[in-house]
Amino acid sequence: MSSPKRSTFWTRTFAEARRHGAWQQVPRLYTRKTAQQIASDINNAHRRRIDVQRVRGIEPGERWEATWAPVDDQIDGDHVVRIRLRTG
Repeated sequence: MSSPKRSTFWTRTFAEARRHGAWQQVPRLYTRKTAQQIASDINNAHRRRIDVQRVRGIEPGERWEATWAPVDDQIDGDHVVRIRLRTG
């Protein structure tokens, strides 16, 4: 009997964004540099082989957009990442 596949944070986040169909804020806060790197990794994921993705949960053939920004009215240094699946 095989064990169920474990769902990672990013797998769940991308699945939710697919269902939502519009810009979706990732439900975690990051430092500026980490937010920049995550957004870059997501924006460029279509250029990498699926087996070496830096962020898990992106399906073969998908192209995602990601942005990052400081959090409004929050602790200085906290940043958010927003994602959406490119269509068409």
